[in-house]
Amino acid sequence: MHKHYIIHKPYGYLSQFRSGERLAHKKKYLGDLYDVPEGTMAIGRLDEPSEGLLLLTTNGLVSEQIRSNKVEKEY
Repeated sequence: MHKHYIIHKPYGYLSQFRSGERLAHKKKYLGDLYDVPEGTMAIGRLDEPSEGLLLLTTNGLVSEQIRSNKVEKEY
């Protein structure tokens, strides 16, 4: 069963959950704030110096459909 999430990405965080180089770069990742299941992906990205709504899913097909040009988006 797939899961979908809506979260707030705060200013100063990367739209990633984990990084092997985390300690070397001292970056902040969404994985530091949210405990999401393995295989969860962000639908789109927000830059580090921005904040806002971020959609997450474990369903690659849903991710592809939303990121396609067929779905209208407003930024």
